[in-house]
Amino acid sequence: MIFKKNNLVVNEAEYLTNIIGANNIFRNDLELNNYILPNEKPIEIHPYLDKFPLRPTEKYIIGTFPPIQYLRDTLEIPNGIGDIKPRPKIPFFHGQGCDQWIFFLNDEELENIGAFDANNHIDVRQEQCEHIDRILEESDINYSDIIYSTNRKAYNANDESLENIVPNLTLIRHILTNNRSKYLNFNTSSLFNSGNDFGFYFNNYGHNMIGNLKYKVQSYELFLVTLKTLGFKLELKLNPNDDWVDLHMDNSLYFSNNYKNKALTKLRVTTKHSIEIENEEYNNLSKEFSIITGPSPSGNACRSLGRNQIHINWLENLDHNINEPLTHVFRNEFYTIFRENPDALVNWNIY
Repeated sequence: MIFKKNNLVVNEAEYLTNIIGANNIFRNDLELNNYILPNEKPIEIHPYLDKFPLRPTEKYIIGTFPPIQYLRDTLEIPNGIGDIKPRPKIPFFHGQGCDQWIFFLNDEELENIGAFDANNHIDVRQEQCEHIDRILEESDINYSDIIYSTNRKAYNANDESLENIVPNLTLIRHILTNNRSKYLNFNTSSLFNSGNDFGFYFNNYGHNMIGNLKYKVQSYELFLVTLKTLGFKLELKLNPNDDWVDLHMDNSLYFSNNYKNKALTKLRVTTKHSIEIENEEYNNLSKEFSIITGPSPSGNACRSLGRNQIHINWLENLDHNINEPLTHVFRNEFYTIFRENPDALVNWNIY
């Protein structure tokens, strides 16, 4: 399946079959053209999914897709050659600025890992990746991204520039077959903010049909629309004692009114019929997850936190004798709770 199709997709099956070949051609042509990015945006494949295999953990953090600067590491392009922006600080998920890891890791862990710096030797940068991966494993957490392949409208870090999005079905399959999977932390804000993206098409529009989910390029929305497209039934609720509500256009007003400023909600995924994902067949499946949607780890996101009601409530109960930036303290606390007692994040919900 492909979301946000552009005119490159004439035949979906053919496009999917040719992804690896098209990506190889792009990488070869890039070298032949002195690493000058082509005007026609190439088909990309996620650079880190195969390097860090998924484990049978209880918790997941799920993002989207890295900025194109990852090419400087995967193709070993020195800074200053070609027109790709400078390489990320580490060749890892959220490695561009490492904000995710500055908020996720505690002071002792950060000190042991050392300063994140794109100018560090590759051996140092790689060891920092492996160190973070070990901490994730010790914390019973997988980190992965929801997008396997994409094609950009522009060479920037904006997720809304991503088109021809092919979801990471290996991640979907792993979450559904892992008996321990319970907490799914989607790190692109989504329900944390005052506006939410639970919309539905009430008219046929382009590739979308009446009743299809509207979505932005955010990890939770892409997770939901992928499951919907595969044929799973999705039900949501805000509190353990609430009734399940079908994710359907008939309930659009309910979701619009209630699914905002939430850090933890519930999702139930069930099969209505036999479904196959990557040769794995699902019959009579019913799994419940705690969905966590906290503040974005992006450094730019701190500017909007001051207007967020969850953050405002948190400030009211804070000891203000703190010398660090409060938006940093807030996101540190979010990840500390996620690592130690994720169910407590329901207390951050605004009703």
